[in-house]
Amino acid sequence: FPSHDKFVKDKLIGVEGFNFDVDELKSLAMRTPQLVDKIKSQFGVDPTKLNLKNPNDVAKLHEIIGDELKLDDKRKKMLFASILSADPSRKPNLIFDVTLKDLRKLQNLSNDVKKLGYDNDKIHIVWVINDIEVAKKQNAERSRQVPVEILVNTHRGASMTMNDIVNMGNDLKKYMDGDIVFAFNKVKVDSDVAKSDK
Repeated sequence: FPSHDKFVKDKLIGVEGFNFDVDELKSLAMRTPQLVDKIKSQFGVDPTKLNLKNPNDVAKLHEIIGDELKLDDKRKKMLFASILSADPSRKPNLIFDVTLKDLRKLQNLSNDVKKLGYDNDKIHIVWVINDIEVAKKQNAERSRQVPVEILVNTHRGASMTMNDIVNMGNDLKKYMDGDIVFAFNKVKVDSDVAKSDK
């Protein structure tokens, strides 16, 4: 979710979770086998079977994750520990702010989160749709502007990708099997919530 869509995330659809960087996801997904092996050797148990009510075990788990991933941030250590050690039904919600300008982005994200133990039915898409003229105006008012051609091409790419996604039928289940939400975000225009019969 771009920052100007924070209202949509927080108020309109009530999505809660950790904003997670795609590069961090890739790094964690790639390092997961080594982390799991190290946790097994230190604890003698699969990380998802750990008793995290024991403060000493929690501290040790945070230490392993911090050392292996070179993390100083306590919050990130806690988040990564909960991603690796939680049962798939209790893993923390992660939010990725991406444009999905091509289908490979969904494929890559899906593959990475599955490596971390997330099931397909827990992968959802929220597409915040902003009027292109409003997006251009918002872009012009930002301190770090994107060239207009790139902005337009990104909007066009995201639109084409979403068209592909909604027309994939059952093939989409290879990547995700959660909900797809379209959130229209034109100030003082898109104020009604409409839901399908699903």
